[in-house]
Amino acid sequence: MYRLSRKPIQFTKQVNNDEIYGNNLPRFTLNKRIIKNTQPKPVFKPVTQPKPVFKPVIDFSIRKIYIFSRIYTKFMAETLENYFNQLNLEVKLFFTNLTNEIIDECSKDRNLYLFFIAPHMILYQSQKAIKGALKELPKNKYILYQPEQYNQPHIPKLDIKLIENCYTIFDYSTINLQYYPDHLRENVKLLSPLIKQPQFEVIDSQQQSDKEITILFIGLLNERRAKILNELKNYNSLNNLNYVIKIVNNVFGDELIKLIKKSKIVINLHYYPNAILEIFRIHDLLPYDCKILSENPGNEEEMDLVEKYNKVVHFFPVINDDLSNIDKMYKLISDNLANEIDLVERKKFIDEINGENKNCLEFNFLY
Repeated sequence: MYRLSRKPIQFTKQVNNDEIYGNNLPRFTLNKRIIKNTQPKPVFKPVTQPKPVFKPVIDFSIRKIYIFSRIYTKFMAETLENYFNQLNLEVKLFFTNLTNEIIDECSKDRNLYLFFIAPHMILYQSQKAIKGALKELPKNKYILYQPEQYNQPHIPKLDIKLIENCYTIFDYSTINLQYYPDHLRENVKLLSPLIKQPQFEVIDSQQQSDKEITILFIGLLNERRAKILNELKNYNSLNNLNYVIKIVNNVFGDELIKLIKKSKIVINLHYYPNAILEIFRIHDLLPYDCKILSENPGNEEEMDLVEKYNKVVHFFPVINDDLSNIDKMYKLISDNLANEIDLVERKKFIDEINGENKNCLEFNFLY
């Protein structure tokens, strides 16, 4: 039988962890001073910024305007000339063709701009009159004002490049807008013609009755207009009304103004079917103390103009081809011969229309 020793066993050899875990373990220290960074230090080179190049500001502000017009839009051109003079701009008015010399002058003079009323007619006739080719207009140095009725199929449209390169383009009718290319339509500004300041004083009924001409018609005759006016003459004769009816065409300027001043009534009849309201003609007449009678617009889209203008223009339905409703015009003539013009209301209307249009012009020419 074995006996256990009462004395504990004594271990004389110290246990070495290296022998247990191996002696190849890396030795770490928290002493930062002995950690060596073997990566090279980055070398920061100063970055030299290029010096800014200041280009001189070129002044292309509008200081001079050459207005080109035909005699048909003479009143509008003269009213624009007067307006631009009030803005202290240097203005010249031309009723002649455009020349290459003027195009060169505009190209060289940064502050000179060209303003075309009825640009298609002016540029077309100028090209025909010149020997050789008419030079290209300087980009962003010309203004277009389009006064034609674009809803008529035979009316030529403006060249797309001409519109793209203009400083701005104006049109007078919302109907015309749909006939511009889609990508240019938003560039077209609506501007009705400026109206000359009233050329009348307060007048009495005696002054009206002293006028020599009862009914004046201004414009080119076609079959439709001639048919209506001949019927009016027959009505006048059959009923012994003693109307003095005068029809004029190719009369302009001071001669036309004299005729308007002598007339009690000026009547507006459409040349085209589906006609746009002849705003240019109406605005030419408003400064004078004549009564203005007109057919309604020939399209539904412009019937709002009847409401807008009804305080200064007396409207009657578009006359049928068979003249079956011409009596509406006869009655309106008779009523207006018996009534006086409200010149106060007319002057107020002129101021309102001119105020709207000047805001549009100032936005495009002053800012």
